[in-house]
Amino acid sequence: MRKRNRRCTIEGMSTRKHRDRVVLIDRHWHGDWEVSLPDGSTCVTCETLDDARRLAYLHAARILPCELVIRDAYHRVVDHEVIDRASAPARPGAG
Repeated sequence: MRKRNRRCTIEGMSTRKHRDRVVLIDRHWHGDWEVSLPDGSTCVTCETLDDARRLAYLHAARILPCELVIRDAYHRVVDHEVIDRASAPARPGAG
């Protein structure tokens, strides 16, 4: 995973009321997946969708409820999930 030092933007999400509760996973044309956190200042590039999803869930667990949006290289939504307390994955070491 590589962290980028540029500001991420949530394009095409203007209809959402709570943009501060949206974690985006975007596919790049060259194959990597970029996780954009709600604050817009942090973008992390992952080699696989599984890695990106794991990272997104870790951050989403801190801002419940939130939305996880996965988009393809053309910014089409390919998966959308609302994560709340009931659907949140268990934290490592909890229980």
